[in-house]
Amino acid sequence: MSIITSTAIFVASLGIAAAAPALAEDPKPAGAPARPAASVPYQASDSTRVCIRDTITGSRVPRKVCNTMKDWKAKGIDPFQR
Repeated sequence: MSIITSTAIFVASLGIAAAAPALAEDPKPAGAPARPAASVPYQASDSTRVCIRDTITGSRVPRKVCNTMKDWKAKGIDPFQR
């Protein structure tokens, strides 16, 4: 293989590699929202386990607290409003 042929192949491969990102499809169209807005709030049953992340004052480590919806309601806490 001559030097001219190998150089031409090298230049062509660089052109293809440079054009590949431009030819790739965008997974979502420009201007589309990241995720659709919920039209109806989530309603969990009383037996559904719901976890929240709670940060205690003076600590940098968040704590994960899990209870059933029935337990959260008994404590007067709505975990979806936090």
